[in-house]
Amino acid sequence: MKTSKTLAVFFWIFAAFLLLPLLIIIPISFTDADFLRFPPTSFGLRWYADYLTDPQWIDSTILSVRVAAFSSLLATVVGTLTALGIHRGSSGSKGPLLTYIGLPLVVPHIFVALGIFVIALRFGLLGSEPILIAAHATMGLPLVVLIVLAQVQQLDVAVERAARIHGATATRAFFAVSLPALRPSMIAGAIIAFFTSFDELTVALFLMTGEETLPMRLWANMKLDISPVIAPIATILIVVTTICLLFAEFIRRRASEATR
Repeated sequence: MKTSKTLAVFFWIFAAFLLLPLLIIIPISFTDADFLRFPPTSFGLRWYADYLTDPQWIDSTILSVRVAAFSSLLATVVGTLTALGIHRGSSGSKGPLLTYIGLPLVVPHIFVALGIFVIALRFGLLGSEPILIAAHATMGLPLVVLIVLAQVQQLDVAVERAARIHGATATRAFFAVSLPALRPSMIAGAIIAFFTSFDELTVALFLMTGEETLPMRLWANMKLDISPVIAPIATILIVVTTICLLFAEFIRRRASEATR
């Protein structure tokens, strides 16, 4: 009992340590001053308006959303097929395959970025959106595989077999039986893959030569001149990311409960 209380105290201390910087950013974003200061001495929406009316910030945001959307779609499709392949493959190959697929999660992003940079340079693809989309999809793929695979393992194989017995082809049985059951986990995986791409900086720094994604522009702004506009952008990202990730976890849990 004493040990559990001690662990709970350590947990909340650690959680507060992680959340405190985020909670400080939110009030700072409403400052009306010319520089960042906590606590703010004057309040207003000046820097929110500055972000929303600056074409460069908006263009960077649109680029990040576009790249994240396409990379999320690619990671979801490939990740779902990979999860199905791993589940239906031989049991001896599952461990090595999951280890290989999970490498982008444990290998430092700078090494991944360097490898993709060399390939992009060799084929003249630097500054190309498709290569950035493919790179971000590679980083989101392991997360999709893990989320969908957890759902695949809970599926009742007998239902799909019954559809096959009643004359459905393998493709029809998959789309009629398995896909609806997997859809919530696919949506959850897609949301997480989207924000994995949207927040990624290192690979984008290596691959993009002309246009800037939103994290690239934020990084450049903080290196050269820390403008208060970064606080409203950070606040918007914190709020949107939190809502979407909570929604992804909600539908994932609903799907697990429905499957059980």
